[in-house]
Amino acid sequence: SDEAKALHGTIPSTIANLTNLEVLDLGGSDWISGTIPSAIGGLTKLKSLRLHHNRLNGTIPQALGALSELNNMYLYNNHLIGRVPPLDFQRIGKYCGIGGGKGLNDGNRYCNPLPPGASHCNLEGGIKTEGDCPPAPPQPLPPLLQ
Repeated sequence: SDEAKALHGTIPSTIANLTNLEVLDLGGSDWISGTIPSAIGGLTKLKSLRLHHNRLNGTIPQALGALSELNNMYLYNNHLIGRVPPLDFQRIGKYCGIGGGKGLNDGNRYCNPLPPGASHCNLEGGIKTEGDCPPAPPQPLPPLLQ
């Protein structure tokens, strides 16, 4: 939207304070930078996450997996990299785009393997992958039962 084009800067982690937020649409501004804060995963009523056509970098936060109401997610045309977390891509459905898209910020590049369903999250362009993901950090062992 034209209003979004006037926005500049990063998404603050204090966005988590907007506990009743259902739609976060900062898409199309081309001036939102920084990373996607994990705090967005605490917005349990969020149904629509639209951050496409910006200058976001880093990875897609694992915390987005907690968004059980999410039914559309547009992250295409940014500079996102790394491992795509195992989100419920089937629930998000056809209104899902994490790929490169078509435009100047055609920079999203993820590593392999993509989680189940992620390859269908290709609204606005294919998903580009480059090489294998580094091994996931080891999980701590549970304490021994006594």
